[in-house]
Formats: sequence, structure tokens, C-alpha cells
Amino acid sequence: MIWQDAVIATVQLGFCAALVPTAMPAADKPPLATSAPTAIGLFVIAATMASLGLWWSFTTAGASGALWAVIAFQRWSARQ
Repeated sequence: MIWQDAVIATVQLGFCAALVPTAMPAADKPPLATSAPTAIGLFVIAATMASLGLWWSFTTAGASGALWAVIAFQRWSARQ
């Protein structure tokens, strides 16, 4: 692992930890116009990290994207 992979993965892991309370059922949710594009963008970043062989960064970006996708789904389902 190169040091850049470790730094990026560590920061993204912190972002994931900070995002968990927002994904909890009782929390207010960000707008769908924020959460859906953020999820898509993070999945694109994850694919880019994978193409560079930054596997820890790929994993944490994918996890962050998945959390944002859950939040987007929660917001969308609350509007139904």
C-alpha cells in the first residue's frame, strides 16, 4: 500500500463515521438533490480509485457512497 492510499482511506473512513448518525432512522435527512448526486459521485470516485490500484481508498469511497445512497433512499421513501 502506498501512503496516499492510507491517507485517503483514513480520511474517508472518518467521513463515513461522521455520516452514520444521518443514516439513522430518527435523523433529519439532507435533500434528495444533495444525497443522490453525492452517492453517484462517490461511486465514480471509488471506480477511479480501483483503476489506480488504491484498494483501501476504493473500499472506503464505496462505503461512503453506499451510506449516501441509503440516505437518498430514506429521503425518497419519506416523500412517498
